Amino acid sequence: MQQKRVAVAGAGLAGLSCALALEAGGISPVVFERKPHAGQRFAHISTVPLFAYHERDFSFGHLEKNYGIRVNPTAQFNKLILKGVKNNAEIKGELGYLVTVGQSDDCLEMQLFKQLRTPVQFEKQVDPVTLTNEYDYVVVATGAEEYANPALRLGLWHDLIRAWIKVCTVLGNFEPGTLTIWRNRSYCRDGFAYLAPFNGRRATLGLNVTGISQKELSAYWQAFIRSERLDYDIIDIMERDHVAGRLSRHQAGNLLFTGDAGGFKEPLLGMGTMAAIASGVLAARAIINGSDYEELVKPLLDWREKFIRLRRLLDHLDDAAYDRWLAVEGLWPVRKLMFESGLPWMDLAGMLSVPLDWLRGGTDCITNDS
Repeated sequence: MQQKRVAVAGAGLAGLSCALALEAGGISPVVFERKPHAGQRFAHISTVPLFAYHERDFSFGHLEKNYGIRVNPTAQFNKLILKGVKNNAEIKGELGYLVTVGQSDDCLEMQLFKQLRTPVQFEKQVDPVTLTNEYDYVVVATGAEEYANPALRLGLWHDLIRAWIKVCTVLGNFEPGTLTIWRNRSYCRDGFAYLAPFNGRRATLGLNVTGISQKELSAYWQAFIRSERLDYDIIDIMERDHVAGRLSRHQAGNLLFTGDAGGFKEPLLGMGTMAAIASGVLAARAIINGSDYEELVKPLLDWREKFIRLRRLLDHLDDAAYDRWLAVEGLWPVRKLMFESGLPWMDLAGMLSVPLDWLRGGTDCITNDS
C-alpha cells in the first residue's frame, strides 16, 4: 500500500506534534517552516490553567497517555494573584502549569523538535493551498497571522479578538509558580497584563490591549508601568498583533487546520498551548485512520466556547464591577468552589452569568456564540 503523502506547514507546537504523531503512525511527513528555527521567536512563559478543564484533561500525564506527546512544564502553577484597580484576590492550590515557549533550550517546541526524526525544511515559506496539488494532505500549522493563514483567504476565518501585545523578559525578585494578572481598563481596555516567572530572578511581563493600533501600544504600556509602579530591568522585548478567532470548518478538502491557524486558541487569556498540541495530534490521527477531523476536535471546540462565553461576560464588567467580583472571589467558600472542589470550572461560566449581570448593573449578558 502506497504511503500517504503529507505536508505540514509550520514547525510550532501544532506542526511538530502532528509530525510526531504521523511518524508514530508510519507516515513520514514533509515539514516546512518559514523561520530559521522551530517555534516562536521570543522565549516567554505561557500558562496551562488546569482548574479550567474538566477532569484535568490537559495535564502533562494526560497528554502522554492520550496523545502520545511527552513534554515537561517549566514549573507547577500554585498561586494566582488577580489585581483590579482597588481589590485583589489570591488563590492557592494545584492550579496548573507554567510552560516556556519560544527560543529556549527547555521550551516546549525544542522538546518536541528533539524527538522528531523527520528533518524540518527551515526558511522555507510555502503556500498550503498550493501544496494541496502535490500532497494527499496538508496540515496548516502556520499561526493566525493574516499573511500566513489560508483560512482567511478561503473565507473560513471569523475574528473573535484582535489586540496588540507587548511582552518583555524582566529581571527582579519573583516567586516561582505564581501568576499575577492585572485588569484596569485605563491601560488595557478589555485586555489584561500579567507577570509569570521563569524562576526566582527572571520573568515574563506582558500587556494585552484590545482595539488599538501598534502606534498606540507604547502609551498604554507606560500607563501600565506607572499605574502599577513597576521597576523591573527589561532585557528583551517584543510587540506583535494578537489574534484569536474561529473557523466555520477545520478541514477544507485535503487541508486540515490546527493550532492558532485552526482557531483553537482560547480567547480568555489567549493561551493555546495544549489545544495546539492536541489539534496537531488529532489532525494526524484523522489522516492516518481516515477519521472525521471535525468530530475529533469537537471536544476542543466545546472547551473553547466556554472560554468565549466567560470572556464576553467579563468584557462587560467595568473596573468597579470587576473589583466587586474580586471581593466575592476572594471569599473562602467561593475559592473552594471554583478552584479546589474539582468541579469543571468552565462549566460554571453559565452559572456566573446571573451574578455578573448584577455586577454590571442588570443589563443583558452576552451569552450567545454569534
